[in-house]
Amino acid sequence: MNTKTKIKKLFVLLLVFSGNMSIVHAQPSLSKGSGLVNVGVGVVPGVGGNVSYDYGLIDYWGPGLFTVGGYLSVSAYDKRYEGIDRRDRNYFLSPRATYRYSVNSRFEVFGSVMIGLLITDDNYGYPLDISLGIMAGCRFFVTDNVGFFAEGGVNIRSTCFNGGLTIAF
Repeated sequence: MNTKTKIKKLFVLLLVFSGNMSIVHAQPSLSKGSGLVNVGVGVVPGVGGNVSYDYGLIDYWGPGLFTVGGYLSVSAYDKRYEGIDRRDRNYFLSPRATYRYSVNSRFEVFGSVMIGLLITDDNYGYPLDISLGIMAGCRFFVTDNVGFFAEGGVNIRSTCFNGGLTIAF
């Protein structure tokens, strides 16, 4: 299969899965005063879990929605340091500000900024750091209250990729 055929198939798949995407801004899945919880699994560095909460603070801030909340992640990974095998753990706890844009009634993209505590259990160096993190991702709602998310980002020590379940209330 040549590259041109692959691009055509990808374009058709995007059209099929985009539903009734239109240029007109759709109603956001989260509005002022409502909440959203993400529970996910993360990779890089190592494997871990994360939980985040968003609270709708400002409706229709520009073309999107502004939310505030919190973020907690835990990850563990193996590494070899000075000839010794070790397992390190990172804990990141932070407030989170997110800007969300609804592409249609089921799909949205978002970007987040965080500044919080990064605790590294590695028995060398400084175990506690103030860390700045940024994330970008997307969310697809299967029903009005349940969906899936995927996000990626960086903080002071690493990159991370997360994905999992979203519950809106």
